[in-house]
Amino acid sequence: MNVLVNAISIVEGGGLVVLKHLLASMEQNEPSIKWYVTANPNTLAQITTRSKAVIGLPYVWPSRSPFHLLYWYEAILPKLAHLVNADLCFSQTNFISRRKLTCPSLLLVQHAGYFSEKFKELHLQWNNNRKSKFLWEKKRRWMLKSIRCANAVTVQTEALAKKIITQVGVPEEKVVVVPHGPGLLQLPMKKARDYPLNTTWRVGYITKFGVQKDFDTAFRGVRLLKEAGISVKLVLTLNENSPEYGSVLRQIRLLGIEDCIENHGEVSDADKLKQLYESLHIFVFLSLCESFGFTLVEALASGLPLIVADTESNREIAGNAAEVFAPENERQLVDKILQFINSDALYVQASKNSLERSREFCWDKAAGSIIRVMQQLVSSDKTR
Repeated sequence: MNVLVNAISIVEGGGLVVLKHLLASMEQNEPSIKWYVTANPNTLAQITTRSKAVIGLPYVWPSRSPFHLLYWYEAILPKLAHLVNADLCFSQTNFISRRKLTCPSLLLVQHAGYFSEKFKELHLQWNNNRKSKFLWEKKRRWMLKSIRCANAVTVQTEALAKKIITQVGVPEEKVVVVPHGPGLLQLPMKKARDYPLNTTWRVGYITKFGVQKDFDTAFRGVRLLKEAGISVKLVLTLNENSPEYGSVLRQIRLLGIEDCIENHGEVSDADKLKQLYESLHIFVFLSLCESFGFTLVEALASGLPLIVADTESNREIAGNAAEVFAPENERQLVDKILQFINSDALYVQASKNSLERSREFCWDKAAGSIIRVMQQLVSSDKTR
């Protein structure tokens, strides 16, 4: 079977994590498949597999403008499917050609923001201009059209699947839920954490900047802890050269909590990331809208007591392993943190719960599920 993997707009973040780990696991799971991966050369260079079954098809020019990208999807992608004699096109970019391909298509949707009014509100607050509003609506309509055009759609959570089925009006059987693996951390810790003694409490929120991440609530919570005399460090991994970091830094200074913040910048090395998680005592995940939340799963695999904002996707991923608080409510967040600080028994049990929950997420399992969907699509196409 020949599979054309469309990753043309993937350059970083969760999309790159999925491409690298899912492709490696799928290639090992089914060696008979030949994978043609079309992406930016820099992205292809980060794919670690050296198997002859994985063939890179580099393209640079689609990133020049939205019009170049649209032309690539509508003119080049259909030609590529024909040229490589693809039995299936697996698009991991949220979009697919609106033209009929010569093979069935599987679309991976990884942007829950297009189905969230809260995310749209926050996005347009940060990008309050006509161009941003125009592009947002155009991309949203393109995604909806892509979902309708694809033969099948896969997502990482039931929460997102329900929104797609409801808002796009596609049948339930078209949307397949496949949870993914634990981000950059491959294996969970072997034993639960001990309760920390006589320490500054290191509370991690490991994530890239996003309008939905709600750092403001984390910062207000840190101020409350500081005022209560709790020795605390909020550990971040934000790119200090990003245009958004200036706003984050102003908020930190406004609240007078500079001494309580420790920022490591973006961490992409798996070993360094593992060390960073090991240095933490508690993990908080405040995101108001998430497709999956890889760092949430990494925190579970690190055996960290977990506190998450009470959203459908966060609850689905964390299961019973996390304490939940009302979104954007810093007092409830602080109450949950204090529960762990004030009870060694609760702390240790929460660590055990995290490790147990983390075993539900596995790249090999995800790869096997997606390959089965691919095989069903190809088989159905051949019987028509």
